[in-house]
Amino acid sequence: MAGRRVILLTSEGESGQIAARYLAARFDDFALVIEQPESRVTFLRRRLKRQGAFKVFGQLVFMVLQRIQQRLARLRIRSILAELDLSSQFPNSVPVHRVGSVNDAESVELLKRLAPDVILVIGTRIIAGNVLRSAGVPFINYHAGITPKYRGVHGGYWALAELDAENFGSTVHLVDEGIDSGGILYQARTKPSPQDNFSTYPIYSWVWPCRC
Repeated sequence: MAGRRVILLTSEGESGQIAARYLAARFDDFALVIEQPESRVTFLRRRLKRQGAFKVFGQLVFMVLQRIQQRLARLRIRSILAELDLSSQFPNSVPVHRVGSVNDAESVELLKRLAPDVILVIGTRIIAGNVLRSAGVPFINYHAGITPKYRGVHGGYWALAELDAENFGSTVHLVDEGIDSGGILYQARTKPSPQDNFSTYPIYSWVWPCRC
């Protein structure tokens, strides 16, 4: 698609890689801005301050178990991607810019310099209001959950946990200063198979609307 400059603001990870490759094949003027992951030490210090040692210990145990489950789920993830002819690799044919955080001053200056028509967002930190206002264009987020009912992470899992399978899916929405609270542009409801689990729900939700 010509005539529009599109930026994908994302992080290192499979969901961003899948989206980047899909979008790069559909927009002529496309670039990537990749946010680097927060250090584990900084992450843990912030969690300890906010939530206390007992809760953080439980979260650490869960993270270890999830890492094991993710490795066991690789075959299912490869099957989903193959079915949709998608790839979990960043494209090597588009400009790539790396920043420490989406909220850093360097990110603001970069977005102004790139002068996009729209900024797509997948899997970054919560974007500060001054960053949202900096480029003068819409920020559009792809959320693996049906908003406003299931905001935040693992929306698909929480829909199933609440026995609300009809609301397992994805939402494309405008980004505001809330958490997944901007105006809804599009929603796709999907249905995971019995082969899926906590580790594959996000992948399933991210990629299945690519059939459209």
